[in-house]
Amino acid sequence: MKAPTAIVAVALMAVSLGARAQADINENAGTRAVPFLKMESGSRAAAMAGAYTGLADDADGLFWNPAGLAGIAAKQLTGTQNFSFGGINHETVAYARRLTEKGVGAVSFQGAFAEIERRLGDTEEADSLFTASTYGFGLSYSHALSDLAVGGTLKLLQERFDIENHTGVAIDVGALYNADDYSVGVSVLSLGPELDDSALPLTLRAGGSAMLADDGPLAVADIVLPNDDDLSVRVGLEQWFFDQVALRVGYHVTGAENPNKGFALGLGLKSEGTKSLEHVEFELDYAFIPEDGIADAHRVSFITRF
Repeated sequence: MKAPTAIVAVALMAVSLGARAQADINENAGTRAVPFLKMESGSRAAAMAGAYTGLADDADGLFWNPAGLAGIAAKQLTGTQNFSFGGINHETVAYARRLTEKGVGAVSFQGAFAEIERRLGDTEEADSLFTASTYGFGLSYSHALSDLAVGGTLKLLQERFDIENHTGVAIDVGALYNADDYSVGVSVLSLGPELDDSALPLTLRAGGSAMLADDGPLAVADIVLPNDDDLSVRVGLEQWFFDQVALRVGYHVTGAENPNKGFALGLGLKSEGTKSLEHVEFELDYAFIPEDGIADAHRVSFITRF
């Protein structure tokens, strides 16, 4: 099959990039507005190192490739809590449902919040605390054109820092081609005008997924090019056991020194409801992402299909 061959090629590229890793950080790092847009949404995707552009087959997928929504059969409600470093709280919520035979719509929220100390002078104790927050509300739609699906998200962005308040807009667009045992996708994320004289974190993504055998595992791979960092490659595997327990692993490598590169691990649990909830499916996902030099990150997500 062509798709698994391509995924192996991307994996080899990851090894090559790792061998040539540089010690410097990209000169554009930390210069973009609303950086929370780059924080990974969904524990399933995060456990596979963010290789999700060519899969994106659940409501969380709209944050990676909105075209993937077209493959959703049931209504889905999903939420993610990211326990990361520095007291930053990052949450996402999304709800998706089929609108027509070939069209799926979704609404979403994504935000990051942190308490910051305010000092009026060179003092050991802070004079007060204030909350810095950045968040976005999204409206998404995806439409299936035979085996090809296209989709987009319109996002309203808000950035608050003490008494400053800035508002902007951005769009995500994507395409996803689904075959019997593999899929490939591309997306452009956070395309829009500057916010407070700072560019948005525009990101170009391309990826694929393939079933390596009838009973798995599922292999995924992405190539990611942001406008404030070096090109990176992500690869991952997912294996379900008895359609109830999933194990996931991923690897992320970039050409520059980046605390987010390295391995990721995760677990998924799936169960169907009983009695009045017998037609409802629940999934709980967890991801562990070691972040060298900063702190380890933990993500917990739920998905409800009904």
